[in-house]
Amino acid sequence: MYGILPQDQNTFWLSSNSGICKIAWNEDNLYNKTPLVVHCYDEVNGLQSNEFNTGAYSLLSDSSIVFGGLNGINIFNPKEIELNPIKPKVCFTEFKIFENPLESDVNIAYLDNVNLKYYENSISIGFNTIGFLLPEKVLYKYRLLGYEKNWVTPTIRNYVSYTNLPSGKYQFQVVAMNYDGIWDETPKTLSIFIKAPFYKTWWFYTIFTLFVGVLTYIFYLYRTKQMKD
Repeated sequence: MYGILPQDQNTFWLSSNSGICKIAWNEDNLYNKTPLVVHCYDEVNGLQSNEFNTGAYSLLSDSSIVFGGLNGINIFNPKEIELNPIKPKVCFTEFKIFENPLESDVNIAYLDNVNLKYYENSISIGFNTIGFLLPEKVLYKYRLLGYEKNWVTPTIRNYVSYTNLPSGKYQFQVVAMNYDGIWDETPKTLSIFIKAPFYKTWWFYTIFTLFVGVLTYIFYLYRTKQMKD
């Protein structure tokens, strides 16, 4: 951290070697230990550099903030910075089975469900946001219901792989957060059904049970006849 300036008693701006961050806190953060609200900005957002200089900062009379860096200075009024309220929508971009693209007449972006054979149980799913500003700063979290209950830690990675999935029903869910921390809480979903091998189906168990029963009965009749003879 190279410099820190207050916006008000609950909000501070910091410069560093990774850009500028705004940190806001309130009593709820202290007493209930809720997370601080942090917004970070870098060259992608228009800063002259990600690297700032120690002690190169000032608060102007109109409440504007100045931070100096390697390639000049950045001046801004915090009150004029508006958060992006648009929630990023996610679409699926690819679905692979053992690194081979899914063969389908329908583009993966429009699929709601995928049916797989029991041996097609190692899959990869790719996803992205639709026409969103600063896509490199979008975060994702996802989970595969039926395999895991918890969301993964938010990440910029927009693909995931699962290997050796048991047969059964799954639902892949993914949501995205824009660069201002706004999440779309309605997940994009894809239902996945992996068929069981024939020897694990109910009809196979039924036939096998009947077969064993018939053999047992035949053996019983045979032993009974032997004892009578």
